[in-house]
Amino acid sequence: MAVQHTFLGPVFIVGMPRSGTKLMRTLLNQHPHISITLAESHFIPYFIKAFGNPPPFHTEADFHRFIEKFSHTTFCRGMRRAGYQFHTQEFLATVDRYSWASIFEQLFRHFSAKPDRQDVIWGDKTPGYVKHMPLLQQLYPQAKFLHMIRDPRDYCLSVQTSWGKSLYRAAHRWKETIETARHVGKQLGDNYLEVLYEDLLSDPEKVMHTIADFLGCPYHASMVTLGKSPEDFGETKGQYGIVRDNAHKYHNRLSIQQIRRIEEIVCPVAVPLQYDMDNDVRHKPLRALPLAGYKLYDGIIALRHHILMEHHMLPGVQRLVNHYTKSSWR
Repeated sequence: MAVQHTFLGPVFIVGMPRSGTKLMRTLLNQHPHISITLAESHFIPYFIKAFGNPPPFHTEADFHRFIEKFSHTTFCRGMRRAGYQFHTQEFLATVDRYSWASIFEQLFRHFSAKPDRQDVIWGDKTPGYVKHMPLLQQLYPQAKFLHMIRDPRDYCLSVQTSWGKSLYRAAHRWKETIETARHVGKQLGDNYLEVLYEDLLSDPEKVMHTIADFLGCPYHASMVTLGKSPEDFGETKGQYGIVRDNAHKYHNRLSIQQIRRIEEIVCPVAVPLQYDMDNDVRHKPLRALPLAGYKLYDGIIALRHHILMEHHMLPGVQRLVNHYTKSSWR
């Protein structure tokens, strides 16, 4: 028998990258009545900006222009490589082409963990949507937001370890992004929930009970079970189960000077979140010139990553441009 829920979605898992959003998606997808997309979408803000709102798809030909652009997104290409198919005519039969809410919902349900179920809570895990919660709330007034937050020192370490990027620009982005997101979250009220990554590791049952209540669905024991880690970067890559000790690693991996500088950047946001600072610091933000230098450095690192992914220079550059022009972080 199908289980009826008052809330059927969407739920958006947001937050800084390397903060447990992928782990949260995997745990939620274990629940028999929750179905989250299997890849990060990124494209909602891009398509609304490109086509306007409401969508101007008055004919099938108009709609096919959108489908053509969608087929070239990193999301769609990745799902195809994973073996998932997309049939335009079948999609047209199920969607209201005059409503972005309908279009995105059917896309997300189609590329989700339980694509054949319409009686489940649907949603998406795209960390960058932490910058677009007001837009998503306009599209879906009933939407719920799970904001994953990680200790900024471990976050910065993970960004450096996973991608080779700057510790201090990572700290700057953590502070600026989370400060804004928490302000927006207050306006969202009961539809916004912050989850500290460290709490999820230390007491997953308690955290997932809280999330089940937040989503209005019964807690299920599968919400804390995990086979192989979903991570393809970082310390938990290839490990099994919830890696409960994947916290506070910065103590042994960063120098005292590095920890102090990160804390100087993030302390106005980190302290209210109950992250104790190791040092007696005052807020000292990055100045414009060093920040610009770190941004350039990170850009070079990103370009190198995309070239390696494509194995050639030109396709790598094209991949980078495609990613950033359609990225939810813009």
